[in-house]
Amino acid sequence: MKYIAKILNLKNDPALIKKYIEHHKNVWPDILKAHSESGVENMKIFIRGTTLFMYSTVKDDYDPQKADEIYNKYSITQKWEELMHTFQQQSPNSNDNEWWSPMKEIFNLEEQSNLIKTRKNTNESTKYNAKILNLKNDSSLIEKYIEYHKNVWPDVLKALSESGSENMKIFIQGTTLCMYSTVKDDYDPQKADEIYNKYPITLKWEELMQTFQEQLPDSNNNEWWCSMEEIFNLKEQFR
Repeated sequence: MKYIAKILNLKNDPALIKKYIEHHKNVWPDILKAHSESGVENMKIFIRGTTLFMYSTVKDDYDPQKADEIYNKYSITQKWEELMHTFQQQSPNSNDNEWWSPMKEIFNLEEQSNLIKTRKNTNESTKYNAKILNLKNDSSLIEKYIEYHKNVWPDVLKALSESGSENMKIFIQGTTLCMYSTVKDDYDPQKADEIYNKYPITLKWEELMQTFQEQLPDSNNNEWWCSMEEIFNLKEQFR
């Protein structure tokens, strides 16, 4: 399955953010149709504060340039994008005409964990979650963090799998990290934490990772990866 991740900011105005969320509860039907025709199989948008994280699954032959051409052939999509821009704010790292900025994948549990690769269950999990975290604004620390995630310690991969994670992907743009995870249908966050933390090696891993990370301003004292709220799901609306 092919997938893409993108990030975008909203203007720091609670009234505008509320309106943006309301618009995404009932996206215009022709917008849903345009996304589907452009090769998007599903698209989910999550929010935390002013940050938006988009995770999309697309067709295997998906081509971004061709997809944009198909999406923009509808006059209604121009009106929708112009309306959305009144709520949105471009990322500092984005190009002049770029709104949703691509994120780079730095970790994929399924690709690194033989435990998951050899699992014979072919049913795709329908339960998922998204989380967000910042890294310290230090290019050398960011580079080291990415290096660590190219070869995550085997016992940490095992702990993630045993705690109920089907797959976990981490994406980066600038200092922002977004995580998208699919989990078992009976997944329970509290029980998952208990299983994950029973391994001494996971505590060492988390202590090491926290030397690179920075808590969000609205996080709790001991909270690092913060949950994001889903505000749009293409499949749920496009029926």
